[in-house]
Amino acid sequence: IDLSGAARSNSQYGSGTNEEIRKILGTFDDFILTSLSLQNNGQNFVEKKQSERKKILSQFMGIDLFEKLYDIARDDVADERAYLKRIKEKRVFEVMGRIEQKLKDLEESKSEVKSQIEPVQNDIEDYKSKIDELRPKLKDVDDIKELDFRQLISDNEQKLEEQESLLASENEYREQLRPLYNQVFDKIKGFDEDKLNNDYIDFQKVRETKSKQESQIKLIDGNIDNLKTKLSELEKYKYDENCDFCLENGDHQIKQKKDCETLLQKQKEEMKTIMSRYDLTMIDYERLENIEEEKQKYDDLKDDLKQVEGDAYKTHAKIKELELSVEQVQSTLKRIMKDQELFLDNASAIAYNRNITHKIDKYENQVRIGSEILTEHKKELKKIESDILIEETNKKNLGEEIKDLVEAEQKVSDYEVYLRLVSSDGIPQLIINDALPIIENEVNAVLDHMMAGFQLGITSEQKSINLYIRYDDQEWPLS
Repeated sequence: IDLSGAARSNSQYGSGTNEEIRKILGTFDDFILTSLSLQNNGQNFVEKKQSERKKILSQFMGIDLFEKLYDIARDDVADERAYLKRIKEKRVFEVMGRIEQKLKDLEESKSEVKSQIEPVQNDIEDYKSKIDELRPKLKDVDDIKELDFRQLISDNEQKLEEQESLLASENEYREQLRPLYNQVFDKIKGFDEDKLNNDYIDFQKVRETKSKQESQIKLIDGNIDNLKTKLSELEKYKYDENCDFCLENGDHQIKQKKDCETLLQKQKEEMKTIMSRYDLTMIDYERLENIEEEKQKYDDLKDDLKQVEGDAYKTHAKIKELELSVEQVQSTLKRIMKDQELFLDNASAIAYNRNITHKIDKYENQVRIGSEILTEHKKELKKIESDILIEETNKKNLGEEIKDLVEAEQKVSDYEVYLRLVSSDGIPQLIINDALPIIENEVNAVLDHMMAGFQLGITSEQKSINLYIRYDDQEWPLS
């Protein structure tokens, strides 16, 4: 046969022979794996290291599957351990302890606040009950304060006298304003307002024209004086008829003199014209020169009329105000006198009502104070209940995390047990330990059949497979 499993091609052996051999010895690879010694081949079992012998046996016996299971479980447990570490870092049990302590404290506070609320509520109800008992006892009389009615009447009478005096004074002043108003108004009627305004406008124009004309007259008058002076200077020159130079310059001077005389005549004619216009302007100016004084007088009268009208309006308003004040003081005085009369008639009943009212006010104040205290207690209770709800929610959420922690710890623990079982020192080691005596017996049976004269010992010691040569009572390790 061919140990590689291939049948020889001659007709002496059939294909069924190799199949029968494989059933007994296995394939060539199986044979190599289980061979204790194989010449010229480094894959023999004896030459392998102790840890490698264990691996060879695992492969041959088909228990190397446990190694794959171990690798898978190791990767899975790594994730679970990381998750467990993250949860433990939260220190959930410590936090849970604090939450439970806080819940305990909050429950105690809640009970304490509730114990404070009940007596306050009882006091409020008691005060309300007393108020309800007192209200029907009040007598049906107007409550009038006990005052110094005599002094109040005296003060208001004096005030009334003062107000009436002021009112009379204002009425007198109003009567004085009426003739003054008529007097000013009659004076204003003596003016024609339209004519006055038109004359005033005309006067402004005439005055402006007068000013311009006077400026022109002054200018022309100056020009005439200058021309006269120039002519006077030209008259001083003497001419010598036998002197050519004198004759030549004399023509020029004669021309200048003639021009001055012409211009002087022209200026005089212009002066005559402007003076004629100026005379007419002066007629209008003299006619209107008092218009400003008249207009000022008219404006002053109008201002006086406005002042009188303003004083009249103010006086009227003041009179109305004083009349109202007099009415109010009179009304107050009547009310005080009436209260005095009622007080004297119902003094005992009023005193009785005041005593009852004082008690009611005291109880109502107690109800108000109690209600404020009760409100504060209820606010405090509501806050405590809200805090309890929050802490209970936190406890519930943390409980879920603790549950996850316990489950994660259990998973990790189960994985650790599983890893120990499928590790090389677990179930595979037990299987190998059970198989080694059988393998040793089979090997020694073969050696006895070969009359080798020695036996081979196969043991598992400290996770390693050791081989020994045994001869009688002695043995030697192979490696």
